[in-house]
Amino acid sequence: MTLAVNEAVFESAPSSDPSAFGAFIEMSSGSNLCHDPMVADADHPGKTNVNIYLFDSDGTSSRSPMGPGTYSAHEVLSSVPQGKSAWLTTTVLDSNCNVLPDETTSAQTGTVTLTAVSEGALSGLFDVTLNTNEHVTGSFEPSVCATLYAQTGSTVPVSCR
Repeated sequence: MTLAVNEAVFESAPSSDPSAFGAFIEMSSGSNLCHDPMVADADHPGKTNVNIYLFDSDGTSSRSPMGPGTYSAHEVLSSVPQGKSAWLTTTVLDSNCNVLPDETTSAQTGTVTLTAVSEGALSGLFDVTLNTNEHVTGSFEPSVCATLYAQTGSTVPVSCR
């Protein structure tokens, strides 16, 4: 998989939202990733995304990463694994901006390493094997986006341009 990253954003889960946990990183070939969740998002045919969720879990609760460290990649599950864990998924949109199921992947093994974490920034590397047995590596240094979690739960229709 080749991803030409045009933009990367992240947000740590707001403590006011009990359904959100960890830090969410979105890297995309698209643009305008950080926007008002009440304004329609614009997807683009052929857009590719890599999404990473990072969390520290004790088995009963999870929190956003507090500092640099190595997070073990796991298959996306309904329950959160204990310890420093990561979920990494990839998606590709077709010509009508629908997700191509055959192009949707998730990390099965590997690591995501945070090299720096501060109030408004984080950076790191990923080295994972996807469920397609493809080995993928990369780095990230996303901008903070205070509306990213709200956008993922928005019911405003997305347009395809």
